[in-house]
Amino acid sequence: MFIFENLIRNEYFPSELPPCFTTEQLGDKFKDIKNLIETVNGRNTSVPIIFSGFKKENARRKFALPNPYHYCKAVNAIVENSSEIFKILDKSKASLTKPLDNNPLR
Repeated sequence: MFIFENLIRNEYFPSELPPCFTTEQLGDKFKDIKNLIETVNGRNTSVPIIFSGFKKENARRKFALPNPYHYCKAVNAIVENSSEIFKILDKSKASLTKPLDNNPLR
């Protein structure tokens, strides 16, 4: 099962970013955020922040950070549909990675 707090606290920023980029404060407010996204209707579209970073020592790639509101809306949809998503992922032979079952970092 996907857990809302885990996805908010641990999965928003790419792991390639330096450790100074955290979602600790976002994760601390996950209950308020979850209630807010279920009651507020925000804009339907937004543009992510795109930046270039190192993938490996000599290779770069583009990363994108979605609008936090839209990310939280997507997380909510993923959490609500976890069982269906895992049924599909379990059948897939194409998936190279599986979701981690991390406890929320503090």
